[in-house]
Amino acid sequence: MVGCFLMKNGLAHRSNVLKTIADLRQNDPKSHRISPETDAQREFVQTWNENDQNLRTGFSRTLGCLLGGAVGDALGAPVEFMKRDDILGRFGPEGITVYAPAYGGLGSITDDTQMTLFTAEGLLRGNVRGRHKGIASYAGMVAHAYLRWLYTQGEPHAPGIHAETHGEGAGWLILQKELHYRRAPGNTCISALKAMSAPNTPARNTSKGCGGVMRVAPVGLFHWRLKDYHSPQET
Repeated sequence: MVGCFLMKNGLAHRSNVLKTIADLRQNDPKSHRISPETDAQREFVQTWNENDQNLRTGFSRTLGCLLGGAVGDALGAPVEFMKRDDILGRFGPEGITVYAPAYGGLGSITDDTQMTLFTAEGLLRGNVRGRHKGIASYAGMVAHAYLRWLYTQGEPHAPGIHAETHGEGAGWLILQKELHYRRAPGNTCISALKAMSAPNTPARNTSKGCGGVMRVAPVGLFHWRLKDYHSPQET
């Protein structure tokens, strides 16, 4: 922590931060002990500014991606089921460029944004479970998150499958009332979730719709973060 403080406040550089720490500890009764103690700790201190910048950049890009997707989907909601000529006839040659009424308001949250958030929740829960218990299925955790979304739409899941929709285990996201509004969700998605017999089983349908692509952004962002913001191509 001392090394990170020195680096953050410009009191040391990566080339001299370890020596600066040693100098500060000269009168410490425990100065005979090396600090930082391990190679990993020393590397972390020396690259702290770089790591901190990566974290801030990663958070900013993640927030921008998810917020931009939500705003864009809300903007397009009023014209989702309209033909191009009808859109141009109503909104002019530039098409829709500002919020228009949809679902009883302006900028109302859409079903794709709802499912994007539950996708992110499932990935985060999988990561936490993996860190605490050493094992986790991201596909399974996301499937459970989708079942919570199914519950918000007033639909039942298949008998015999467990879905945490109440109590502490249900989490924070399901408590947000905006996610309980029904926004014309895809029939394929609803029917597939209602028929799910186990969290890791593939959906039993032949749909060629694009619903999966609409909510996939958190997967790319999450994997990019796991790789410490390296190799977006691999993600």
